[in-house]
Amino acid sequence: MVAILEKGEFNTDFHPMVDFIAASPLRNALTVKPTIFVSHIRQFWSTTRIETTDEGTHILATVDGIQRTVSEASLRHNLKL
Repeated sequence: MVAILEKGEFNTDFHPMVDFIAASPLRNALTVKPTIFVSHIRQFWSTTRIETTDEGTHILATVDGIQRTVSEASLRHNLKL
């Protein structure tokens, strides 16, 4: 599971996010007792793309055939930032 949080050559756009997670309590939550499937994480990272619109920048990904959208606002809300 920790390998998922490592910086790689194919996820360079997400290196700041990896740094943030590695330095926060989230790292413990994601690596010690994860409640998500590794296959979902792999699907997320393999299908992730960035979309910028007038409403802001979003991370788009497909997990189990379902389109997922992550915005800065949703990250701030769910991570209590």
